[in-house]
Amino acid sequence: MHPSVSHTYSCHSYCRPSCTYAWKADKGPWISGQGNVMSITPQEMDSSKRLMCKATNSVSGLFVVAIRNIAVISGPSKVQIKGPDVIEMAEKYRFVCTAECLPSCRYVSSVNGQTVRGNVMEMTVDHPLKSVTLKCEAQNIASKRTATASKTVQLARSDRNLSARPEEASAVLLLAFIISAAWPL
Repeated sequence: MHPSVSHTYSCHSYCRPSCTYAWKADKGPWISGQGNVMSITPQEMDSSKRLMCKATNSVSGLFVVAIRNIAVISGPSKVQIKGPDVIEMAEKYRFVCTAECLPSCRYVSSVNGQTVRGNVMEMTVDHPLKSVTLKCEAQNIASKRTATASKTVQLARSDRNLSARPEEASAVLLLAFIISAAWPL
């Protein structure tokens, strides 16, 4: 059910000579006098509605109750990208986008503007970067509503890669030059 929209349901039972009907939504009172048709309007905060119809034989008083639990469309909400905040070069990392959606969400994810379908992103950084920006858009498949989350992941400083720190690479080269000049071949 879409929230804030009226939905109509009907209840049918075989009674001889006839049936009377009463309705109950969630924990509300039994309501009769509407016949076998009931309309309800779920609210935004409802995750589901429990609708009950009671058909009573007008002569014998015997009754039967039909119960239907109806999901209310909600979300996406609480969209987030799960994964590390700091990564290292040449290592493979996995990030997962999650959201609360009913019925469910489809996802479009991106890494520094490169888009992939789905909620899982795997990434290996192979050259020095300051950071990587991840984005995830969740879309409810029923309502088409969307929500987005983003995450900036930092690259850890690596002592193994001198090209990532040119000032230290220059010092090492200068030291190598001095050593080679002191001991000529």
